[in-house]
Amino acid sequence: MLKIVSMKIVEIIQPLTREEIKDVVKECLSEFHKDSLPDHYSKKGFAKKIGKSTSWIDEERRQGNLDWIKIGGNIRIPHSEYLRLINQL
Repeated sequence: MLKIVSMKIVEIIQPLTREEIKDVVKECLSEFHKDSLPDHYSKKGFAKKIGKSTSWIDEERRQGNLDWIKIGGNIRIPHSEYLRLINQL
């Protein structure tokens, strides 16, 4: 059992099981990452974020107006492109 005060571990009363350790780590990581920005967006996520359609994203990619990479067969658009576009729109 854990006692947590202000996201600091104060005292461990008994040893944690493997599953409890996994749960604690997952919870801490999700809290840490929930406010961080992604490095890349999916095509659909990027389109939604900038208020455009996925076909608009494809057209911009074809014209060379949008930087993108392919990771594991998926189109990913860097966060830097989001920053660039919001300054233009």
